[in-house]
Amino acid sequence: MSSLLGGSPTPLGRTVAFIEAPHAVVLSQLLERRERLGEEVDVRNDLPGFPECLQTLTPLEAPRTAELLVVHGITWTAYLDNTRDDAGHGDPTPGSGSTWAAVSEVAHTLDVPCVMVTYLPLDREGRAATRFRLFLPDVDERPDRERALDLSAANGRWHWRTEGDALPFERTDSYRSRRTRERLTRELLVSYLASLEIFVDDDSLYGMATLVRTRVPGMDDT
Repeated sequence: MSSLLGGSPTPLGRTVAFIEAPHAVVLSQLLERRERLGEEVDVRNDLPGFPECLQTLTPLEAPRTAELLVVHGITWTAYLDNTRDDAGHGDPTPGSGSTWAAVSEVAHTLDVPCVMVTYLPLDREGRAATRFRLFLPDVDERPDRERALDLSAANGRWHWRTEGDALPFERTDSYRSRRTRERLTRELLVSYLASLEIFVDDDSLYGMATLVRTRVPGMDDT
């Protein structure tokens, strides 16, 4: 198993997104987004290799104060942030909404695909989440498309939801399983990503990393 989607740096790698654009292009768009939001940031490129660079996202905070961009393969850039679950209950991945807002805005601007996945096995509080969300820009006059699969548990009760049309690589038979918790697994997430030429478990395919940290009033500058 890799360092993401349930690997050792959890909860840092619990949710990860990928944008199909070069690292430098994604970084430029992300910085423009932060400027539009009125945020001042510091940018670091002198990071250790993957997966050690994941630790530069600490500490976890709410709202998020750090974002990490990592080259993946030839065409994709991975995106992670340091959003913390302040509530300690309910949705086990509360930051996934803000993560999707960031990556989908960049993808829309660049007119490229993006995908976000989440994997959290059932914890002692009865929470779990396995999620897949994909944006595809318009092609050959077809409108933009989004596909979302959401399997989650709260207090041990499982919930299943889908949005959009199934994609050719999906194993839709799994969605009809009598056991709700088996409808979307980590194995399926990895398979779906591989269909997009994203090999999330292969640490050797991750390259240059950049950390974007938001300046917080009163933050120690040392």
